[in-house]
Amino acid sequence: MAVDFVRLLNCGNIAITIKEASTICGISISKIERDTRSGTYPPKIKLDQTNKGSAVRFFLFQIEEWLKGKRANWNKVSLGV
Repeated sequence: MAVDFVRLLNCGNIAITIKEASTICGISISKIERDTRSGTYPPKIKLDQTNKGSAVRFFLFQIEEWLKGKRANWNKVSLGV
């Protein structure tokens, strides 16, 4: 089952660019790319699942979880915690 990311964004989940994630976390974009591939950084969210060249973002709540020490098993929606 595909996740409707537009619906998630409309529910108050904020999506940020990789550059913004880099600034917030204090790590380089290349480090984010490596850690995303290894699963130790939140997954990229493709805003348009049908368009191959679609913009990619990260959910801010997942970045906040990462900053608190989470390194795996990423939630798809904010739990409001």
